[in-house]
Amino acid sequence: MMLLTKPGTGTPTPGLTSFGDAAVAVAFYTLAPAVSHVVRIRRR
Repeated sequence: MMLLTKPGTGTPTPGLTSFGDAAVAVAFYTLAPAVSHVVRIRRR
């Protein structure tokens, strides 16, 4: 969450680097299926 809300200390805050963008994408595409899997298991 910190990576998205304040990626740097400058004013205005600098954007994410390409590695930062990739890290956010990997985190999202890892967490989204995990959350949906947990929801599906809990409904059984």
